[in-house]
Amino acid sequence: MTALFVLKSRMKDFFQQMQTTFWEPKRDEKGQDKGEIAALNRVIETTAFWYLFVTSCSLTTFLCIPIFSEGEKLIYEAYRPPGVTYFIALGIQAFTGFTHIVYGVFPFDMVFMILVTCTALQFQLLNEELRGLFDSQLNTKEAVAEFKKELKKCIRHYDFLLQYAKTINDEFSVPLAFSLVTMFGCHTVEMYRLAKAQNFGTALRSILFVVAGVLIVFMQCFSIPAQRLTDEASRVGVNTYFSRWYSHPEYVKPLIIVMSRSHKLVKIVPCGILELNLEKGLAAIRAMVSYSMFLKTVDSMENKEL
Repeated sequence: MTALFVLKSRMKDFFQQMQTTFWEPKRDEKGQDKGEIAALNRVIETTAFWYLFVTSCSLTTFLCIPIFSEGEKLIYEAYRPPGVTYFIALGIQAFTGFTHIVYGVFPFDMVFMILVTCTALQFQLLNEELRGLFDSQLNTKEAVAEFKKELKKCIRHYDFLLQYAKTINDEFSVPLAFSLVTMFGCHTVEMYRLAKAQNFGTALRSILFVVAGVLIVFMQCFSIPAQRLTDEASRVGVNTYFSRWYSHPEYVKPLIIVMSRSHKLVKIVPCGILELNLEKGLAAIRAMVSYSMFLKTVDSMENKEL
């Protein structure tokens, strides 16, 4: 209970900081945003839809296969005490799987994806501000004062985003590492079962499980948002350098510090086990496939010896 209370408190702090410190996208002459928020909402809505859709299909398949199979088969092999009917035991297993996904895994995955995606958007907005920082004419005291104000705002926001990204990595480090290790083991075994499937029902169950876990959760919720965050953060130094700083070299000293700090990549590395990005994500998927094929080869060799 204490751990849950601390986690809930930390999530509250995260979203409060988003409300108070995150920048809002600039609007055009008609007062409409330029599409950043709409794009962010599309990413979140699309990910949530496919997450729930594929997961629901997987849970339904896990439930239907035992019902339509011969004999009283359960979703998971387990001891059924005397007096507990088959359908009660099957209902308990289905209810446990449903609540585990809907009230446990899904909120955690979506909160992490939303935090990382929103932080990446903030780096994107910062990059746009840095690119146009020196575009205005600094020929009056008011213009110079406004420029210095914008420059300080950009530097403060960059410092905040670096710390915010680090806090996300630190706070989610242990649960993310546990989730990744569990996911790697479970999906390796499920790929092995898929390779050995003797009928369509078993193959469909394994396919949906792998698609839900690997493509939706691991890639869409973890690897792709983390890659987007790293990419946007790494562009800060580039956008600073290619701004028109040479027009006013007397104000460039603070930007040199920004460019030097941008060389250290912003990364999500839970417990130092696996950096979350597309390259490492695809490498992990290849490793799952390789280990599942290895298990199949070992199993076939044992059957031949027998």
